Amino acid sequence: MINEYPINHKPINVSGPWTTQDETWYGGVSGTLKFYPETYTASKNWFVALTPSAPPDDPDIPEGAIGISTIEQLQLIGNDPAYPLDGYYVLLNDIDASDTETWNDGAGFSPIGSYATPFIGTLDGQGYGVTDLFIDRSGENYAGLFGYVSAGGTVTNCYATGAVTGDYVGGLVGVNYGTVTNCYATGAVTGDYVGGGLVGYNDGTVTASYYDTTTTGQADNTGKGAPRTTAAMYQQATFTGWDFGVVWTIIEDTDYPRLEWESAGT
Repeated sequence: MINEYPINHKPINVSGPWTTQDETWYGGVSGTLKFYPETYTASKNWFVALTPSAPPDDPDIPEGAIGISTIEQLQLIGNDPAYPLDGYYVLLNDIDASDTETWNDGAGFSPIGSYATPFIGTLDGQGYGVTDLFIDRSGENYAGLFGYVSAGGTVTNCYATGAVTGDYVGGLVGVNYGTVTNCYATGAVTGDYVGGGLVGYNDGTVTASYYDTTTTGQADNTGKGAPRTTAAMYQQATFTGWDFGVVWTIIEDTDYPRLEWESAGT
């Protein structure tokens, strides 16, 4: 505290820029901070609390949702009572999954959901993705970030990169009876039986979702995600119905879609 005011409050004789929505005045004065940088002075030791306009360090978690910020947390889904298969999950940032290459004696990440215990919840990536995912389940069914998504399960607004091996294998979902929307995958997909760049086997709904035929090694256009070349995946026009300018952005001819404010800061 300084003169009975919180120490994080700024003295008026400092420079902006700040806008009127950022101000809370103390010391019995009032005023308007201008929209452009300027020095504000006062004859008394008055203070004003200021909040800069910037993306939050900790994004808000929607009511009822469980936030996921690490690959270890993601692996808890279906493996910990606090992370049930019917839960509502949101990604809070891009998740680095490169460590999964050494998990489970080289088998990597354990896919979320199986035939016996399918994923029936919701995962909203909020524009974030899981990168460098490694899954080597050769000879095993239901390989993907999600092994088996049942009716009522939803995976939306996310992407996955890395390498996935198995049967009934997909870059994002092995078997889908639920809903996949606004997603894409770019990781290598390898399997002897039923595979796809995004979804391995689909008897649900896949909408506005895509995979890179060049990097996944897959080219099946049977409702399991739209196959596109790398060049096409670098074009906004490819991603029909996606909310560019609000959720997503893209540097055309250079990269895949990314989260809007994340790319704006680069």
